[in-house]
Amino acid sequence: MRAFKVKRNSEQYYRVDLPRNLFTDGRRHSVMAVTRREAIDKAQDTIARRRKGLDSSAARTPLTDFLRRFLEFYKTEGGVSLRTWQDYRYHIEANVIPLIGGVVLSELRPVHVDEWMKSLRGRGLGDRTVEYAQSVLRRALQFALEWELLDRNPAGARFRVAKRKRTVKASGTKVRFLNPEQARAFLAAVSGDRHEALYALALTTGLRPEELYGLRLTDLDLAIRRLTVNQVLAKTRRKKGEDVARFQFGPPKTERSRRTIDFPRFVANLLRLEVQTVRKLRQFAGESWQENGLVFPSHAGTPLEERNVLRRFQVICEANGLPKLRLYDLRHTHASLLIHEGVHPKKISERLGHSSIKLTMDTYGHLFEGSDRDSAEKMEKLLGGEPKAPRVLTMPNRNRVADKTADKHTKARLLRASK
Repeated sequence: MRAFKVKRNSEQYYRVDLPRNLFTDGRRHSVMAVTRREAIDKAQDTIARRRKGLDSSAARTPLTDFLRRFLEFYKTEGGVSLRTWQDYRYHIEANVIPLIGGVVLSELRPVHVDEWMKSLRGRGLGDRTVEYAQSVLRRALQFALEWELLDRNPAGARFRVAKRKRTVKASGTKVRFLNPEQARAFLAAVSGDRHEALYALALTTGLRPEELYGLRLTDLDLAIRRLTVNQVLAKTRRKKGEDVARFQFGPPKTERSRRTIDFPRFVANLLRLEVQTVRKLRQFAGESWQENGLVFPSHAGTPLEERNVLRRFQVICEANGLPKLRLYDLRHTHASLLIHEGVHPKKISERLGHSSIKLTMDTYGHLFEGSDRDSAEKMEKLLGGEPKAPRVLTMPNRNRVADKTADKHTKARLLRASK
């Protein structure tokens, strides 16, 4: 491969002509660089890309332009909820573009991704936030791979590294929850509160907050004390001036999240009172009422404002000497109470709507009190006691059974035959 030296207008550079058979327009195509080595390397890269069917011209655009193109496409064709798409947009605009958006797409390398993730941590972002931002970039670059703009994903290798480097919190606590005494104290503290039924239902069913806010009257059967999770509420992340609804109803998180759950009798009584309260609110609001068929609506019929519910919840906890928790931690409390009562992990997994029992055990496995002690005791019994005399097996005759574990009826039959 030859590189020609070109002098033009007091400037000097090197040009390499590319094979005509790689292009269908019949025109001459070439690459240029300041040094001979750079020109040859650039030509070899372009030839390799053309032979793989990659679009070299589109790959020369800045990463910023590609990411904006990706967001526009992903909004309608990505198969994700509006809230998820808005999370992607946030990380791309806040964490990716300001730092590495100027890098040309075809020149992006794993080292750029490494340095970018390091800079995010340097800005004080937590490990989970950095991992999420990296997963967004990895997903976007995967589209560049599928659109034949790149032949490898520069952020792909970082996915495995991020999982290996995931750290454990210094406290060692995976989840926060109320113990049985605290749970009873909490129910006593919220007695008579406007959201008493919501808190009690969360504590006794383990519903996620978005499932509670999206629960409809048609999903309840108070006669048999049973509910079905059919929809959830997702609050959107609107930009200032953006014409997007503040909330959006959608399907549950996963297929297993669409589930049927029984609840206690005292909760059914609270829900009946809640239905009566909502009926009065509807009559009082009149024409300003926005009907959504919700079990726990606001005074106007719209979904409850999550921040207001959380603020009220934490004030109650603080006033009664209970730990400061999130509303989601009532879900963890529900799981811990079931474990305390000896409910099988498979049933807990189904009740919580987990995608698999593995997720349940990974999250709550450390709460199964005594399970590790039982394992140690079994090993002690098996290996740590006095050694037993080895059992010698011989061929049985009519009066002898070779193994102590032989069927007792067989032994009795042999004894009767010998008489």
